[in-house]
Amino acid sequence: MQVEYRDGESAFSPESFVGLAQRVWPQEYDMARAGTALEKTINIGAWMGERLVGSVRVLSDGYFFDTVPELMVDPESSMPRPMSTSTAASIPMISSFPTFIIRPTA
Repeated sequence: MQVEYRDGESAFSPESFVGLAQRVWPQEYDMARAGTALEKTINIGAWMGERLVGSVRVLSDGYFFDTVPELMVDPESSMPRPMSTSTAASIPMISSFPTFIIRPTA
C-alpha cells in the first residue's frame, strides 16, 4: 500500500497521534495535553489508508531554527526502518529542514 504524507491540519488528529504513540511507546497519554502539545509544532503524518503509520513533529522559531524532536514509525507497518536522511529528504515537506532523525527502539 502507498504511503500518503499529510501536513498542516490534515497531518493527524490528537486521537490518531496518540494511537500511534501507544503502538510505539505504550503508556497512558492525556488527550487534552497531547492536543495542546500538537498545536505547538509543525506536524507531518504518514498514512497508509486510514491508519497513521508515521509522524514527524518539527519545532520552529519561525525564522532561524527548525528541529525534529521526534519521529515515530508504527512497528507494525511496512514503512522502511530506520528512516535514513535520504528517505527524509525525499519527503517534500521536510526536505528543507536540518535532518536529525532517531527512531526509538520498542
